[in-house]
Amino acid sequence: MNKRKIPFKKILAGTAVHLYMIFIVLIILIPVFWMVTSTFYNTRALSAIPLIPDFSKFTLKKYEWLFTFKQNASSKLPDFVQAF
Repeated sequence: MNKRKIPFKKILAGTAVHLYMIFIVLIILIPVFWMVTSTFYNTRALSAIPLIPDFSKFTLKKYEWLFTFKQNASSKLPDFVQAF
């Protein structure tokens, strides 16, 4: 077998690039995760929603309202469905 020795600088540079990419991905994904989890809290103030979610307080009330709300009582379908 032909073993080539990889220079330490190349390994260090590769590690630094990967750590940088992981950092950027976390900066992008943490707010997206927070936005998705905030839809499951039963509160109107976004500032009241913690950064680390408490899954025991999750509720589907906002989604129930979204799919059942009728602005006009004589409507046969909810407003969300009529929008399409």
